[in-house]
Amino acid sequence: MNSPNPTGWKARLAALVVRWKSRQWRESSRQLTFPIPGERVHRVLAVLPGQLENLDRATAFVYRLRQVYPEWKIDLFDPDKIPEQETGFTGLPKKPFLDQLRQEGYELVINLSAGGDLYRNYLVLASGAPYRLALFTDADPFYNITCLVGQDGVDYEKLLGAIQQLFLTSSVQVAN
Repeated sequence: MNSPNPTGWKARLAALVVRWKSRQWRESSRQLTFPIPGERVHRVLAVLPGQLENLDRATAFVYRLRQVYPEWKIDLFDPDKIPEQETGFTGLPKKPFLDQLRQEGYELVINLSAGGDLYRNYLVLASGAPYRLALFTDADPFYNITCLVGQDGVDYEKLLGAIQQLFLTSSVQVAN
């Protein structure tokens, strides 16, 4: 399997490709207004963290998210498991893989990694989701929602609270 985070000249080439593609995929100055009813979201992609120490807690977070939003179809995605035949020589996924990801129709993508990983950022932006949530600050231009959820690692309970403030459950009404 290709390394999802190439090194050397491949990393530099991958970074150039990501920058070029991100300009194509970004929505031009789309303003988001929150809170919104959670019912507007149907498909969610949770991108698993690359850090093994966060994997169990991230999976538990997704379980809790499913309890709070039972109407959401939440898919787990581990970018490190993309088959080699689906990636190019830079380690980035090929166009057919990215097209399939976009066709899934995700409205919300949550990157559960604690830091800015160019590979994961690229996949999140490539998803075409209108709501893209990151857990760190240096995520632009890939994300349009940023949550700072803990200084000593990711606090997934705080993340769940933040999501509940952004995407209201049916028991909470949106104020006009």
